[in-house]
Amino acid sequence: MANNCYNLFQFLGNAKVKKQIATWKEQLDLIKPTDTDPECMRAIREVFYPDVPANEDIDYGSDFVYADDECLSPEGDEIAIVSAWTPPNALQERLACLLHPLDKRVVVRNQFNAEDGTQGVAYAAAYDPHHSYIQETSVVVDSDEEDSELAENEAQEQLREQELEILDYFMDDMEGTVKTIKKHMPDLDIDWSNYS
Repeated sequence: MANNCYNLFQFLGNAKVKKQIATWKEQLDLIKPTDTDPECMRAIREVFYPDVPANEDIDYGSDFVYADDECLSPEGDEIAIVSAWTPPNALQERLACLLHPLDKRVVVRNQFNAEDGTQGVAYAAAYDPHHSYIQETSVVVDSDEEDSELAENEAQEQLREQELEILDYFMDDMEGTVKTIKKHMPDLDIDWSNYS
């Protein structure tokens, strides 16, 4: 049995993006589980890949994916996804591409944690509606540590540092994302004057 990976997608974008997220969430909710699909995995395909033929396999970046509001309690402009083993990076990039026509500077952030102790974050943006870019980093909580709270805190601190490192590359490589990230995540420990 696969370790579940719990993913919280956040969408940093304009009002059109927020409206699209609300529409997607409504569409996902309308597709109900069945005996043969109790987790309603087909909803991801139907909502985010409606143009892909039913007999064609889709690479989500993980063996399976399905929406699950109970596991992470997403806010209004967030979508919670459960995947197998790893974060579904290909799905995250697909979402960035789908949103690109609405906001060329949209950034899709995924904060994830897996049952094997892996915690991480990934940022994706699109060059155009068909090509995307992603940066990801992760840490593993030391399960051998006697003080589990200390191990968790150390992992979180390490992840924060690594997140700032990948953001530096991300914002450097993806023109325009500096403004988006600064607007939506102003509390990041970043010297914004280093970015034009």
